[in-house]
Amino acid sequence: MEWMMAIGGCVSCGRVFAFNPNRVPSLRVRRDDQGVPYPAPDGVTEPVCEPCVHRLNALRQQNGLDPWPVWADAYAPVGSDDPRAEM
Repeated sequence: MEWMMAIGGCVSCGRVFAFNPNRVPSLRVRRDDQGVPYPAPDGVTEPVCEPCVHRLNALRQQNGLDPWPVWADAYAPVGSDDPRAEM
């Protein structure tokens, strides 16, 4: 069986991690002159690591917002039997 994963840096903490590119929570951002990301609807989609998603979801709930949904396979490899796999 074939599988794939993407590897990238978390937009929140910068940690490099592996993720399912079809399922990982992500944000659209642009970066300022110092490389600091800020939300931008027309920006580039960048992934968020699992620890940051849990931290950010706790903050969202404290502020009365719904947590971001996280797919169970967001941080798992995509298998060749997955119809979303583009290999």
